[in-house]
Amino acid sequence: MDNLPRHVLIVAAVLALVLGAGLATQAAGGTARAPAATHLVLNEVDYDNVGTDDHEFVEVYNGTGAAVDLADAAVVLVNGGTGTEYARVALGPNCLAADQYLVVMDPAVVPAPGAIAIPFPGADNQIQNGAPDGVALIDTASSTLVDALSYEGSITS
Repeated sequence: MDNLPRHVLIVAAVLALVLGAGLATQAAGGTARAPAATHLVLNEVDYDNVGTDDHEFVEVYNGTGAAVDLADAAVVLVNGGTGTEYARVALGPNCLAADQYLVVMDPAVVPAPGAIAIPFPGADNQIQNGAPDGVALIDTASSTLVDALSYEGSITS
């Protein structure tokens, strides 16, 4: 983990704190298991690298226990200063299996084996490094927010 940028480690540490705060349930045989998610989640975001931002990505995870059709799903990048969308990446026509990852990524990123990979439309600097900015996972058919996160501050709109 020494080679990960500080903001990725912070997101991972916050996630570990949230998951460790009593959300795990005791399964048969004495192992702790987190409850199944009820929706897709934004699992990890790498938005600011040292030097050129050429390894950016947004990772979506399906922890629901069932396959999820992504025909109407999109990752939306939001400028937190203005509250406006500056980029949108459609995730369909893919289907994300249970416990599978999807990575919207810069061409320089190498996703884990088995992950669905969707390239950003440009070569670098796809995700803003502002204070604050955010990422949303939306259902485009119902205009419903599925999951969201902000970084370098809160977004109120």
